[in-house]
Amino acid sequence: MSATTKEAAIDLQDAHLLTQALAREAYVLDTNQYDQWLELLAPDVRYLVPIPEWVHGRSGAEEAFGTGNDALAFPYLDETHEGLRLRVARLQTGLAHGEMPPSMTARVVGVALIEQLAKGPAAGTRRYRVVTNFTLHQTRHETRVDVFAGRREDVWSVGDDDGSQVLLGSRTVHLIERVLPRAFSTFF
Repeated sequence: MSATTKEAAIDLQDAHLLTQALAREAYVLDTNQYDQWLELLAPDVRYLVPIPEWVHGRSGAEEAFGTGNDALAFPYLDETHEGLRLRVARLQTGLAHGEMPPSMTARVVGVALIEQLAKGPAAGTRRYRVVTNFTLHQTRHETRVDVFAGRREDVWSVGDDDGSQVLLGSRTVHLIERVLPRAFSTFF
């Protein structure tokens, strides 16, 4: 989104549905309802968490690499729907030692910046770019607290004329940390 671009009016019902989807997603993840979270994902979803790398730019100043050109960034995660389903299945086995007992989490998702994109491939589908800032507080074994923060750049679709189906088509998570405090098995 460009500051010089005239903002197009967003359908208020779709904006409401999108903000409710973001709130619902945070709730189901915080309450470990992973199967319900998978239902919010489009079948062709891509979930990307690139590793930010600080390099010297042409001007000599440091700049973040991997926050704009994801094709050149190495990922912490680069998953499809099947990969996310397998991650969820592993968490649900009780054998994911990093999450036994499960972490307690609280996601705080900021106000969404919403921009309508071209119509979706399916008739009656509208697509939106949704940008949010977030923090994720995670407590392990009642003693360790880790905080993850960053920006999410999503593409959501609102389907059907009544907006009854809202699905996440892609997400790129830009963490502000280069080095994570521990290996993570959580979703942002």
